[in-house]
Amino acid sequence: MSENQQNIELKIGRKIKIVREQKNIPRKALAHALGLSVSGFGRIEREEVSISIEKVLLICHELQTDINELLKTGENFGISNFNTYDSSQVVHTIYNQHNEDLIAAQQKSLDILTEQLKVMRDIIEKLSEKR
Repeated sequence: MSENQQNIELKIGRKIKIVREQKNIPRKALAHALGLSVSGFGRIEREEVSISIEKVLLICHELQTDINELLKTGENFGISNFNTYDSSQVVHTIYNQHNEDLIAAQQKSLDILTEQLKVMRDIIEKLSEKR
C-alpha cells in the first residue's frame, strides 16, 4: 500500500468517528446497521484496518452524510491531493459499478428499521394493555 493510500484510509477513519460523534450516533448502533461487530467498527475508526471505498459509501449512507464531507481537505481532516471533483468522480464510478450492493445495503437498513419499529409497537401495545 502506498503512503497516499494509507493517508486516505487513516484520515477517513478518523473523520468517520468525528461525524458519528457529531450526529450522536452510538458506535454500537452504526456497527449493527453495517453488519459489523462493535470492535470491528472501532478498529475502522481507530485506523487499525483498511476500509474499502464501498464500505465508506455504506458508512456515509448510514451517517446520512456525503462522501465529499469525509474527503474534504484541511488541516485536521481530508486527503491531500484529493479534491472535490476527484471525489465526485470516484463516487459516480463506484455508484455505477456497485449500485446493486448499495440497494442491498439500503434494504438491509430498511429491514432493521422495520424490525425496530415492530418491537416499539409491541412495547407500546403491552404498555397500553397494562393501563
